[in-house]
Amino acid sequence: MRGSIGVMSEILSLANPVAFSRSERIRRYVLHIARLLNLDGQWQYELAAMLSQIGCVAVPQEVLRKYYDAQPLNPQEQEILSSQGRVGHKLLAQIPRLEEVAEMVASQSSPGHPASHSAAVSTGSSLLRVAKDFDELVMRGSNPEAALENMSRRGLYPAKFLEALKQVEVERATDEVRLLPLSAAKADRK
Repeated sequence: MRGSIGVMSEILSLANPVAFSRSERIRRYVLHIARLLNLDGQWQYELAAMLSQIGCVAVPQEVLRKYYDAQPLNPQEQEILSSQGRVGHKLLAQIPRLEEVAEMVASQSSPGHPASHSAAVSTGSSLLRVAKDFDELVMRGSNPEAALENMSRRGLYPAKFLEALKQVEVERATDEVRLLPLSAAKADRK
């Protein structure tokens, strides 16, 4: 199982570095909440977070960049992006002992939980949704406090998860391009 997860994570990092980076941030947020609230089954939540973006191997990087930059997507791009959870589920459901993790990934974008989901799947998909939506707001420029206030107003997230996120260390979005003369680059290597 560890080997399969490692391979999938490596494939995502190579195929879509933007999605891989996002999955790492989501993993950090999910783990923070799960540990702070002492939730059972933390290993499943961590795996679901690590692999929450695995379906993005089927999403072109340009579509993800447009989405993260809050640019409008055409219907075809929206459908491609929306399918990433289903694609992730199909990939993960084939790995023994990851059935619930696969269900968490599949339902991470849908508020509410079908009655057929276990408590672990419901909790896991809620954790993913909170972490994913928080990350999206922060990466689009909101400060963490404003992002949490916005999410709280929506009324879609468990209050205890939002409260736990108030204490997380947040990575800021930085797309910095620096031009250096070749001589400076050579000097850095010494």
